[in-house]
Amino acid sequence: MLYLVPMLSKNEVQFMIQSLQHTALNGSPPMPIPFEMAMELYQTERYRLARAVDALDGETRWHIIHRDSERKIPLLLNATTSTDAEDPWEDEQFDEIIERLEIMFHNLSDEVRWQIAIDFYEADEVSSGRAAEIAGMDCFSFRDKMKMKGIEFKRAYIDDPVERAKIEELIYATTNIPRP
Repeated sequence: MLYLVPMLSKNEVQFMIQSLQHTALNGSPPMPIPFEMAMELYQTERYRLARAVDALDGETRWHIIHRDSERKIPLLLNATTSTDAEDPWEDEQFDEIIERLEIMFHNLSDEVRWQIAIDFYEADEVSSGRAAEIAGMDCFSFRDKMKMKGIEFKRAYIDDPVERAKIEELIYATTNIPRP
């Protein structure tokens, strides 16, 4: 197991202790924990990363969620932009998570990187290509591993019929794929 505690400041450690004491005494929802500490929990393979409604204020934000009990622990992130935006690419919290993961990747095992990529992929946060990058794999190896693990490949679907027609026209014009 990777130990990242030395990377935490004294204030972050104190905050974590206070949060745990508060939860133990009051039985209330947990206070946000630093991202690095969440990654420690994640590596136990009992947690997943996901957006969820926060029990304290009803806002949607990133949490680490226990796979069995579904207990949610919010992440302490610098970005405060709500994750309720219709366009997931405008989620500053997700951008911050990706930035922090990229810094930590050299300390994470291949299996942990794979699981993070699958969590994001199954939640429709990233494409299969971006998930392969997160996992540290090429697209073909990523799809092969998905197939081996029984994870369904999601084909891109465009809701807007005009946009879909433009893309189909471009595909037919630039390839030798026959029109239906």
